This record gives sequence, C-alpha cells and structure tokens, in this order.
Amino acid sequence: MAATKHSQAEIEQFYCQADALLERLWAGPSRMIHFGYYPDAVESSISHDDSLVETVRQAAQRLNLKPGHLVVDAGCGIGGPGVWLAQTYHVRVHGITNVQLHADKATRLALESGLASNDATFSLGDYTQTDFPPDTYDAVMAIESACYATDK
Repeated sequence: MAATKHSQAEIEQFYCQADALLERLWAGPSRMIHFGYYPDAVESSISHDDSLVETVRQAAQRLNLKPGHLVVDAGCGIGGPGVWLAQTYHVRVHGITNVQLHADKATRLALESGLASNDATFSLGDYTQTDFPPDTYDAVMAIESACYATDK
C-alpha cells in the first residue's frame, strides 16, 4: 500500500499539536525517542533511556564512524541521536527534519550540550530531496525515519 503524502503544512501542524506529548517522551537524559535495543533481552537491567542510546551505538558501530566523519541524521527529530554521536564519536552531524520546531529544538540541544556550532547542525528539509554533491557525507543514519519516506 502506498504511503499517504501529507503537505508540509499538515506535517508541521501535527507535530506542533503533539509537541507537549512528545516533550514528555523526549524527557529522558538522551532526548531520544525511537525503539530501544536491549543487548540481553532476557535479563536486561538497562533502563529504557539507555536502550535508546544503545540503538544509536549499534548504528554507529555498523557505520564504522571515525573522528571527523560527517554524518547525516535523516529524520533527526529534536537531535538527541545526532548530539550523542557528535559527543561520543567526535563526528560532525547534520540533521535534517521536516519540522521547523524540531530543527530549532535540535539546535538548542546541541548548544546546551556544549557542542561547537559546526559539530551538530540541524535544518528543515526533506532528506529524500537534497542537493548534496556526491561523497559529501561519510555516513547516513535514519533511525525510525526511513519508513516515513513516501518515495522509497
């Protein structure tokens, strides 16, 4: 079944209306909201917030990130995973979100986390429609966002 294409105004309206609820979900120290990864599902004693970080850690390991790499966080939300990557792996992150409110919150989060302004940047856009030249980025991460792309 084909995905429904919503207008930019509809997307912005939805996320602005849902902001109070989403803020409660993003309230953990990691400022992330996505599925968690529990390394030992049977006897895991890690917190839910730690499982969110572990999801990003697993992605980062598979991307073989090195200090200085430039990473796109496609569908970055309010920037929690990108900020964590920049802090932990010393990479530069460019997050793309289709909600201006989220780009603004992500930028604030990066600055409040002590990152330099070029360590983690966030912008409004459609990560499926970019004009980046080939080989601009070393890696692309899309945690729980690729499923929302209308053109796959």
